[in-house]
Amino acid sequence: MKKLRDAGKEKEVVDITSNEHAAILAAQHKLESAVALAAIGREREWAGNVLKELRRLRELLSLHCRSVEKPDGLLSEIQNAMLSVNERLTQAREYHPKLLKDCDDLLALVEIHKEADSVSIKEIRKMTALVMMDLRHHQACEADLIFEAFERDVGLFD
Repeated sequence: MKKLRDAGKEKEVVDITSNEHAAILAAQHKLESAVALAAIGREREWAGNVLKELRRLRELLSLHCRSVEKPDGLLSEIQNAMLSVNERLTQAREYHPKLLKDCDDLLALVEIHKEADSVSIKEIRKMTALVMMDLRHHQACEADLIFEAFERDVGLFD
């Protein structure tokens, strides 16, 4: 049986997701700024700042994942609009745990280095860049799904 589409609900979940993406992007920028400010002699202070920004990003990402995955969230609305589950929608759902795990792994790495005698700035920068790249790719995929399902641009990268 075909479900009736609710344009008001679609707009609501798109607006929520757009706001979540914007908050995540702002947190990414803060994290990248913190990572860029490494200085010899201040490694532990630097690692502490990176941890603070990374924890905030992880929190926002977790909230976003719960929001889009709930029964009346974005992914369900996309599925209703498309009248089926396609491979990209499945990938979007399955990618959330990977993103969260990658953030957790990076948090663990920074915490270990913060408490150690030496901090591997290069290793932390490299892993941070990989996590940011994956997150941006995922957000772009979600934006593509939104546009395809609802013919709405979330305006994330304008």
